[in-house]
Amino acid sequence: MPQTPTVSTHFVSILKSSRVAAPTRRVLEQRLTGLPAGYKPTCIDAEAFAILERMLGRLLPDDEDGAPGANELSLAARLEQQRAAGHGNGWRYATLPPDAQALSLGLARLDQSAMHRHRRHFVELTEDRADALLHRVQNGEEKWEGLDASRWFEEILADATELFVSHPATMDAMAFDGFADEPAGWPAHSGAGVGLNNTEPWELKAGRKAR
Repeated sequence: MPQTPTVSTHFVSILKSSRVAAPTRRVLEQRLTGLPAGYKPTCIDAEAFAILERMLGRLLPDDEDGAPGANELSLAARLEQQRAAGHGNGWRYATLPPDAQALSLGLARLDQSAMHRHRRHFVELTEDRADALLHRVQNGEEKWEGLDASRWFEEILADATELFVSHPATMDAMAFDGFADEPAGWPAHSGAGVGLNNTEPWELKAGRKAR
């Protein structure tokens, strides 16, 4: 189910400040609001969506120190929504079909590999077996009919990572405030300038939990 992860009050104060351009604020607030309750995939079926959730949950798990993971950020839903809308990166490998088709086909092939090797659906595999199978896919050791497994994995991981890093909750956990570049960016503070271990007083501080 889609969730709405929380961010710190410090992050919210920066986001709502004049340091953030209005278009940037709108995009980040939209990402933070989350997806509508009861979200249903449109370019893959419910079984494939469950496989995608499990896969991304293994690739980007929740962090014990407070950083959100794939499940908390509803990355499966966000990635599926992206593919369904055709909002890709504008290119694809010649060994892969169009993005939405590749997503559906690859998830089916991943489940077939799980059944072939373990006689279990991918969502039923233990964490160790799921991770081992994903490593095989990543390394091109799984030979799928009509699909380049390694390239497929690469595209899924790249898109999921982009969605993960660009989410406000992840930015907050990483103490990333590079989105705040208005009206004058980062002016030199007390004549010291901005460099390693030198931050502006208003910036997010590293080394804390996100919630």
